[in-house]
Amino acid sequence: IRGRMNIRGSVMSFETDCKEEVGGIADPELYIRWCQFGMFSPIAMLFGMEHLPSNTPWSYGEEALSIFRTYDKLRYSLIPYIYSSYYQMYKTGAPLMQALVLQYPNDPNTYNIDDQYFFGRNLLICPVTVKGAKTRTIYLPKGEWYDYWSGKKVQGGRFINVVTPLDKMPVYARAGAIIPMQPVMSYEGEKPLDPLTLDIYPSSGSTFNLYEDDGLTLEYQQGIYAITRIDCKQKDDVVLVDILAPTGEYHLPDRTLIIKLHTEQIPSGIKIDNKEIHESSEIADENTTIQTNPSWKYSHENKLVCITCNQESGKSVSVVIRY
Repeated sequence: IRGRMNIRGSVMSFETDCKEEVGGIADPELYIRWCQFGMFSPIAMLFGMEHLPSNTPWSYGEEALSIFRTYDKLRYSLIPYIYSSYYQMYKTGAPLMQALVLQYPNDPNTYNIDDQYFFGRNLLICPVTVKGAKTRTIYLPKGEWYDYWSGKKVQGGRFINVVTPLDKMPVYARAGAIIPMQPVMSYEGEKPLDPLTLDIYPSSGSTFNLYEDDGLTLEYQQGIYAITRIDCKQKDDVVLVDILAPTGEYHLPDRTLIIKLHTEQIPSGIKIDNKEIHESSEIADENTTIQTNPSWKYSHENKLVCITCNQESGKSVSVVIRY
């Protein structure tokens, strides 16, 4: 089985020839593992070389197609996070895809790790690179981390061994991560960014700048863009989430906010803009529409509190979660 990877600066593409050397039989496992990795690359591209149509997900069976769809949908959901990270790359030169040593230069354990990387500042990606692997060893730098799939909190500063079923590539979010997400789309621009979901892993304090423009023209070069600063602070039994008023010349419409705060504690009360809100009977999702009354719901299964509210155009939103 052969796989090829090309890196050109901050842009990564991948070429796969997912065939066995004898018989030309398609290998779904290699294809799936390359696609999982590829969806967390700066540019995700699928193309085959010698055995067309080896670049099409449905060529590898129903399981491969189902797993591909999961990661493809996740990629589209993460566009606000990715696009904002591109803006930071444009402003600072920091690449979207970063070796661990770039963020932890004083940790010798990161110096020789070449099979893990950061995707943006907040997501640690750990591709599975060995055929048939049921587990793999990963390194978590100092601090607290969350398994992206289960929400389980893990203490860092050590190597750990994790189970790697075919449908799961290890992904970890650092404590303090604020990850803006959009509804799943078949193509970018199919739907408006409504609701905007903020996937938050609280810490003592963190900030994320959400960048938005029309996504089509070069008007951002004339200042036609908007930056929304999102702050999260946790102290004792209180978490504060502030979505500040957007700055910039790009007009943002009214929209629904879904705040997903990862916590093992059930809130005793939540206020939005100093007004107490009530618990709902349902968890909000991407199909949630703008509602008159904000609400919240705690999920015992996922260990998170889901808060739904509205953000009016040009205005800020302040959320206080008490335990």
